[in-house]
Amino acid sequence: MNLYKSVVATACFAGATIAAGGSASLAAAPSSALALIALSSVVGLVIGDTLLFLGLVLAGARPTVMLHALAPVFTLLMAVALGLRLPEPLAMAGTILTTAGVLVVVSAREPTGAASRPHRALGFAAALGAGVCQAGGILLAKEGLAHLGSLEAAGVRMGVAALALGISVVATGRGREVLALAGRPRPLAAMTAASLIGTTGGVFLMTYGIKHAHPAIAAALTSCVPLFALPLAALFLEERSGPLAYAGALLAVAGIALIR
Repeated sequence: MNLYKSVVATACFAGATIAAGGSASLAAAPSSALALIALSSVVGLVIGDTLLFLGLVLAGARPTVMLHALAPVFTLLMAVALGLRLPEPLAMAGTILTTAGVLVVVSAREPTGAASRPHRALGFAAALGAGVCQAGGILLAKEGLAHLGSLEAAGVRMGVAALALGISVVATGRGREVLALAGRPRPLAAMTAASLIGTTGGVFLMTYGIKHAHPAIAAALTSCVPLFALPLAALFLEERSGPLAYAGALLAVAGIALIR
């Protein structure tokens, strides 16, 4: 599924780059910037997502999402270690509030199947690793984006991710599973829609945010996925959340309001 979504997103970015006249700026970009963008894809999208899925399987959704939501903290610590400037005090407060609110939302959800998972410690380590990889990917992309536009950089990131996933699929002998999707129009249509909305749109907006915001702020806003899950779960899955979850959502929204 990830390979198909990455290929569709890469094709969309390639077409958009050509249509927007970004091919020239992509060709003129320094090789060092392209290397940083490519490395950010390997670290953040390929290794990071692999560790995230491993954490979900071994530790369960709630602890994995909670540990992964610490990515803004890791990003801030790495930025300080690299000597990057800190966000303005108000934006820093907003980043902390947003991260805290997301953690409250995730912690308020009921755990499922926690007792039946024998390798939870390994899952916790994978989830933490996913958060660290996301932080590293954001910082690497930030450096490369100094010489490249958001659209072109997003295309490079997805192209590298698609290539890496393709190699992984071939190396593990799962090519037939990918080809089997051609005969299943409904799942294929659903994944195509997810690729256009979630992968293409999401990666572009994330890349744009990384380019124009402090890395820690970009990481905090990227970690807000659980906030959107609250109304969507209530609307489509009829899942009701408790007051603590909504209090966390309000805390996160207040933090977002402070970020300028």
